[in-house]
Amino acid sequence: MNNYNNKYNGQTSYLANKSKSRNDDENRYADVDDLIKKIQDNNDLKLGLGKILTVEEINLPNGFGYKIGKCFSKKKSDKDDEKYLNTNQLRKYFQQISSVKDIEDYKEQLKELYKVLPNIAYAVGRKVCPRKFYELMAVCISNKALLNEDDISAFVDFLTAVVAYSKLNSNN
Repeated sequence: MNNYNNKYNGQTSYLANKSKSRNDDENRYADVDDLIKKIQDNNDLKLGLGKILTVEEINLPNGFGYKIGKCFSKKKSDKDDEKYLNTNQLRKYFQQISSVKDIEDYKEQLKELYKVLPNIAYAVGRKVCPRKFYELMAVCISNKALLNEDDISAFVDFLTAVVAYSKLNSNN
């Protein structure tokens, strides 16, 4: 009987930890989900990304740039790489995305941005990038969100803030 209770208690503990982990993930990505929903709602109204990603939302510590950067930052104590973006991965995507500022033509800028998504998808498949980051980038890098050069500029500025705040909140 005692052996049965030990097994049962072990299973309860395992299930409780698994449930706690799922809740932690949901809480961790709540700001990402909020931003994705806000962008999708905005896309339905045919407003560009620049209407959501204002200078304040991008740069201030209570804005989306800070929240998203903090969400994906990794602390030394964090074990599961799949939930976080390391600085090198994030800077790699940032470099690809920010390079579009050097392109004059809006349609060419879009083409270059679209090429980033398969790279992020590949990293998700390799489990070195969170799926939520891909979901966020997919909703941002779309013809519904990037209606003009101002939207692209707002997106690049947003990612600049995410990189900065991610580094601030990590202790690598």
